[in-house]
Amino acid sequence: MSGAAVFSLKFPSLLKFDENREEAHIKHNLQTLYGVSGQAPCDTQMRTILDPVEPAQVAKGFDTFTQKS
Repeated sequence: MSGAAVFSLKFPSLLKFDENREEAHIKHNLQTLYGVSGQAPCDTQMRTILDPVEPAQVAKGFDTFTQKS
């Protein structure tokens, strides 16, 4: 969910997200909108987690996540 938050909260890069992830309003949004409890992963951790994932594996979930009502 942290990966989705980076893009939907309009961060231009993982590094910019990493620089701002400890700000109170960002932490609040991560918790309330995305259910991220505790600390969001840093950019290096997020790359380690997301890089091996094939886009096709998340395409359907991404479509559901971004679908307009």
